[in-house]
Amino acid sequence: MSDDAYGATIAKRRLARELTTARIRAGYTANHACDILNWGRGKVGRFEANQWKRPEMSDIRDLIRIYGIEGDKRDEIEDLAIRARARPWWREYPEIFDGEFPGYENDATTIRVYMPLVLPGLLQTPAYTEALMRSGPRPPAYRRKAVDSRLRRQEILDRKDGTAPMVSAVITEASLLYRWGIREDRREQVEHLVALGSHRNVQLRIQRFEDGPPTGIVSMVNIFGFRDDEPSLVFVETDYSIEEVSKPEPVQGYIESFERATDAALEPADTTGYLEHLAKRMELSDDRPVSGCLAEGPPKCAQRRLRGDRGQPARRDRRPGQQATRGGRTRGRAGLVRRVPGRREGGTLRPEVAVVAAAEGPNGKPPGGCSHRGLSVVLGLSRGPVGNRQVPNRDCTCRPN
Repeated sequence: MSDDAYGATIAKRRLARELTTARIRAGYTANHACDILNWGRGKVGRFEANQWKRPEMSDIRDLIRIYGIEGDKRDEIEDLAIRARARPWWREYPEIFDGEFPGYENDATTIRVYMPLVLPGLLQTPAYTEALMRSGPRPPAYRRKAVDSRLRRQEILDRKDGTAPMVSAVITEASLLYRWGIREDRREQVEHLVALGSHRNVQLRIQRFEDGPPTGIVSMVNIFGFRDDEPSLVFVETDYSIEEVSKPEPVQGYIESFERATDAALEPADTTGYLEHLAKRMELSDDRPVSGCLAEGPPKCAQRRLRGDRGQPARRDRRPGQQATRGGRTRGRAGLVRRVPGRREGGTLRPEVAVVAAAEGPNGKPPGGCSHRGLSVVLGLSRGPVGNRQVPNRDCTCRPN
């Protein structure tokens, strides 16, 4: 398998187009050509549709002979066939790539990519790729090969022979703020984007939440441009396949949509500043997003704990089939909430401190000078009077009122 199969996929595509033109000029139908060469019907049609992996030189020379191709055009077609016969590295991953996507990506001179929810494969760190693969249904063996193949794809960004493509990527803030792995892995991914943005052949732009909903495209789109006036191609990624779009009208539509997405995103310099600021935040704190329910480990989601305010035990403490009844009492196991000594029984359950920002003093600030406004903190439930509750200290620990 060759690590340097640059140009092989485009050569195969151009060869298919040249053979189609030569057949039409000779006045044959595809089936007529098959009959002349005693081939099964459909073989020439597959060649012209570029549905072959490696053209056989004997087949190409037979077609050259019956089409009457001579001179420089004959040499050109034979040269295309020789280049198209290269066996590239991605043939080692048939379970990962069932089409020519990596080949066109390998041969592209320009790559424009938009991903609304995840980072493009060319920009991912191994830890990001592994976390993304673990969230899907694929088995471990598939995930390992997928990570390996993605790293091989990224090698095109560092070519030193002048064939490295110009990459323009529009990413979204959502793809950076999901919690996955550990904090160091997330920070490493952001720092990796900063490093890529310094490459001369890579331009990164980001669409932020505060700039409104995504503009231009909502699908995962790769747009490949090629040299020598070779028509551009679009590949749309889905959960289980990558669909090729080659008709000129939809290709042009995707290109125009990508331009609108680019206009709605930050410029590359501003994007780098945003990424550097985000990496710094991740270094100084856990940078826990608002959607703490999706985060691994403590603290648990505050919304679930507040179920006690409606007279129901926390979801994880209820037995199967146990239900809450009116009046704030539950049927089944008692003592779901820790009782505070000295509190009287009876009455409606209420949270001691449900939300720190809600426990405001006379001057409208959180009691004890707590600076954590808006954090959902449930310290316990009580049936006692409101005036007997606990309040947080400056460091958000509790002291009796």
